[in-house]
Amino acid sequence: MLKVNMNKSLKFNLVMLPFQPIRSEGLAYYTPVTKCWQQVWKDLYQKMDIPKSLPLDQLLRHDEGACIFLESQCIGMILFRTLDFKILNFADDSYFKEWRSEDIAKLLQHGSRAFLATYLTVHPEFRNFSPEVKFKEILLDLMVKRFKDSNADVISGITRRDRGIHDESYKLGATLIRQNVEYMDGRFRVDLVAFYRDQACESSNLKVRQISDQLWSDRLDITRMPLDTPSMPKKIA
Repeated sequence: MLKVNMNKSLKFNLVMLPFQPIRSEGLAYYTPVTKCWQQVWKDLYQKMDIPKSLPLDQLLRHDEGACIFLESQCIGMILFRTLDFKILNFADDSYFKEWRSEDIAKLLQHGSRAFLATYLTVHPEFRNFSPEVKFKEILLDLMVKRFKDSNADVISGITRRDRGIHDESYKLGATLIRQNVEYMDGRFRVDLVAFYRDQACESSNLKVRQISDQLWSDRLDITRMPLDTPSMPKKIA
């Protein structure tokens, strides 16, 4: 658990939660993570008049999520999925809808394993939690930590310009693939970026690093637990 002074003295913790497969050890975490994810993205779709459903498989198709909790409430997350283009050409995956063939070639120029980081999510009550540190910065720093702990060659990012995620990404060593791309039928503009392993770096904001370092050090990593228990949560009697 982490005690952080960010306007308030609260305790946060990080859970690395697997979705492939669903694990019984994550029983206490799947529902609050799903609730937070659905609330944030359904609100965005409604606000932007996006005629798109949000089926649960859009969450569960990911390998895992870095999920920040305040007690039993999930207050933010970023989701990860690794694709190896040596095994299969994933260019037709829905994630790459906006990517041209030359964009994907540039993404993979240092290796075939792409670490997809998606659905950067912060609960509305925590978006302006501190004037010094934003949860989006913490989540992006955790993304770099998780990437460096993996065998992937590059982080693939679709970074919203209206939320400043593109600028935050460049601070962490991202390379521009293509700029100011129309996204979701033109409702957003994004930059397509790549974080190559030899260029990805963690935040230069010492307060962000202090928080993310402690969260990472104290994390509950369910993805690393042995697969010797049932893959589906047991029913509570």
